[in-house]
Amino acid sequence: MMFDCVVIGGGVVGSAIAYGLVSHLDSVLMIDGRDSDPRAAQANFGLVWYQSKGVGMPAYQRLSRLAVEEWRSFSREIEETGGIPIEFAGQGGLTFCLGDQELEARQMILSRLAG
Repeated sequence: MMFDCVVIGGGVVGSAIAYGLVSHLDSVLMIDGRDSDPRAAQANFGLVWYQSKGVGMPAYQRLSRLAVEEWRSFSREIEETGGIPIEFAGQGGLTFCLGDQELEARQMILSRLAG
């Protein structure tokens, strides 16, 4: 069997790439490993947030903010297409500061990003 494209990995990134390709190609095959295989998706799935991302990297900060904004419409599209509720809340992340020194460091990072 022949395919226009083969995507290796069915995690968050591989699935997103395959999803985007199916509207442009006739046939896309996605190959994934076992559930026990180490993968980035295990650590990152659902972390659609931009708080404190991109300190010292304005382009990455802008890209993170745009990704969060686009995720809202993308999650609605996935819900409508697949009939599976995504239940995206978009309420941000949580950072624990263990002591005054960590809190002050965190405040400095957030001030740099806001500025």
